[in-house]
Amino acid sequence: MRLQKIIIAFVFGVVLVSSAIAYAPEDTVYVKEEKENLRDAPNGNKIGLLLQRTELKVIEEKGQWVKVTVTGWIYKPSVTKNLASIKKKTHKDMIPAGNGFYCGNVSFRTGTLGAECIGEITNRSGQSYQLANFVLSVYDEDDRLLETTYINISNIGNGVTKSFQTFLMNAPLSRVSAYKIQFENGF
Repeated sequence: MRLQKIIIAFVFGVVLVSSAIAYAPEDTVYVKEEKENLRDAPNGNKIGLLLQRTELKVIEEKGQWVKVTVTGWIYKPSVTKNLASIKKKTHKDMIPAGNGFYCGNVSFRTGTLGAECIGEITNRSGQSYQLANFVLSVYDEDDRLLETTYINISNIGNGVTKSFQTFLMNAPLSRVSAYKIQFENGF
């Protein structure tokens, strides 16, 4: 009986240790979720999105959070050592979306639900909105409308840029050739 209790205690201890894996600095880890937010601090602001299987190097660990660096390759002309040489985007560099809103950094990719559209919307309207609604229309190479969907941005003050993500359920990514984002309404 005493041996059985020791074995049970040992097994329970192994289960606890295996569920609380500790990472050491320089350990390589991989994103196991389909998408995971990259944050500037534990429970902090979202600064990026990492896709499943992204390789990361551990810097440190704090409770349920792991500070990481991303290992990967980027096109050389897309990087610089000189921060001052980077042209800051203005609303003139972005595409008008109506009513003083502008969109930029818009891209399409294959998502789990179909085509996914991500990008940013900047409010230069002169007023703040609790909710601003936009219509995204996508077109094929012959300028035929493939689909429309909505982009909803909450709490977007004047001068603020917010990221968005929306899905196209009926337009295959391979057919999307052009898009238009248009302000519809807001309050």
